[in-house]
Amino acid sequence: MKRAFVAARNRPGGVCLGLQRLGINIWWQGKGGMVWLDMYKKIKTLLKVNDKPQYLILHCGANDVGSTPLKSLIQSIKTSLGKIQLLLPNTKIIWSQLLPRRQWRYSVDVKAMNKSLKRLNSSIAAEVVKNGGGYIKYQDINPIDELLFECDGVHLSQAGNEIFLNAICAAVEQFKTTRIFVYPKLY
Repeated sequence: MKRAFVAARNRPGGVCLGLQRLGINIWWQGKGGMVWLDMYKKIKTLLKVNDKPQYLILHCGANDVGSTPLKSLIQSIKTSLGKIQLLLPNTKIIWSQLLPRRQWRYSVDVKAMNKSLKRLNSSIAAEVVKNGGGYIKYQDINPIDELLFECDGVHLSQAGNEIFLNAICAAVEQFKTTRIFVYPKLY
């Protein structure tokens, strides 16, 4: 998320979210309007100029919801995840829950769209975790809380970005220190 990166730059701890103390450096790559089909190509391009990461947090696909049939989108993401795992065999793949919205581009039925998004997240998270990866959930980001969103109903507000970044920071710290790869961990 491009806007989360901008928000992270202005935080104490900067774009690495203060995780340098654990030997973790974060390299962000956000592109507004990105769709899932761009993901694999983007990763291959980034690997030309960067080392393979220890963790790869994927937060992409919400822009496809509504324009691509859900079943096809889920299958496309799963296929790409397999290719990414082959490309990065020693990298822990992390699915970052796609966030609900207050407005959607392809439908006025916000409730139905968020329900579809929930099904997508559940399916992809199960696949990633089954294959040894991790999952970050953002339980405190709820579309009924209008203060967490910009007036467009899509992008997070400053408060929403703070919650989002805090969750990423806590998740990565949990993954690094406990080897429990679902955040928040289930009790």
